[in-house]
Amino acid sequence: MINKKDTIESQLNWLDNIKAENVRMTNLVNDLLFIARSDSNETQLEMSNFPLDIVCKETAISFKLLCEGRNIDILEDIQSNVNFYGSEARIKQLITILTDNAVKYTPSGGHIKISLRRTDTNVEVVVSDTGVGIPKEHHHKIFDRFYRVDSSRSSESGGSGLGLSIAKIIVKEHHGHINVNSAPGQGSHFYITLPLKRKVLREK
Repeated sequence: MINKKDTIESQLNWLDNIKAENVRMTNLVNDLLFIARSDSNETQLEMSNFPLDIVCKETAISFKLLCEGRNIDILEDIQSNVNFYGSEARIKQLITILTDNAVKYTPSGGHIKISLRRTDTNVEVVVSDTGVGIPKEHHHKIFDRFYRVDSSRSSESGGSGLGLSIAKIIVKEHHGHINVNSAPGQGSHFYITLPLKRKVLREK
């Protein structure tokens, strides 16, 4: 029960904290369900041809207000008219996860960049930032479930430790590759390579 002697401000803060915790727990449950379905081969991808360049641009727009509030520039280097055959919802989730991570770990005055290029055989998406960076010894572990480079930093940002593992699952579903290039104080670059013109079937 809310103490009647509390001020209106403290009551609102109390309710905001409950709401934030509810959102965090809901996201965690959804992430765990996603991974469980993937492990049991129960996920079904809705495949279609879609404009990947538009998905990248829409993702950048969706983070614009948040970035402005944190004094972070969000930049685009997106090739036009890039169509891709895959799960539009999954690919949008993938780019959102990487962009969200970039925002969490980029300080005020920094910038984030979403890039897209098409080659003869692949599409290449890069999400880069000027954030705190990741030591090289952690690069091969960051896609593991619940792995945290810095547990205190992750707790402050509200991360569950599942985002990058989900990103890796989505890339694997599309027979692609994801890699990172990062160093402390030098930001991070996440590289996604996805093959073109291939009917995607989930690997058993």
